[in-house]
Amino acid sequence: MSRVTNITIGRLFNLGNYEHVRYELTVELQPGESAAETLAGLENVMNALDPKPPGNVADSAGLFRSRQYIEQAKEESEEHIQLYHGTDKATHLAKLEKEHEEMRVRSLAWFERRDKARQLLDDLGGASKWVDDKINWEDS
Repeated sequence: MSRVTNITIGRLFNLGNYEHVRYELTVELQPGESAAETLAGLENVMNALDPKPPGNVADSAGLFRSRQYIEQAKEESEEHIQLYHGTDKATHLAKLEKEHEEMRVRSLAWFERRDKARQLLDDLGGASKWVDDKINWEDS
């Protein structure tokens, strides 16, 4: 009777701008390990490794722009905010602060999930660091 001894799973992630990154994981099953459970775990790790945050998650530049927008809104007149945003200045600023905080929390949660997925790779074993020997070359 044949049995599964290795599982390889790969995924191509589109980064936009005609760029992509491909991750591929191969694991060796030990006798008695469930191939189905191992595959499900690998799929979860692979999905969590997505290098591009979802659309509702801001990177540091997005958080910076959000903070800048709030600071600019603080300089706007009450009349301008009422005319363009249909509310008073205090309500508008409170809304912007709330949105900024929600964006910050989503971003932190996404980065935490990504880092946890990367840690899972180490936990799978066989982790090593790539070192470019050319960096250490010395001219004599």
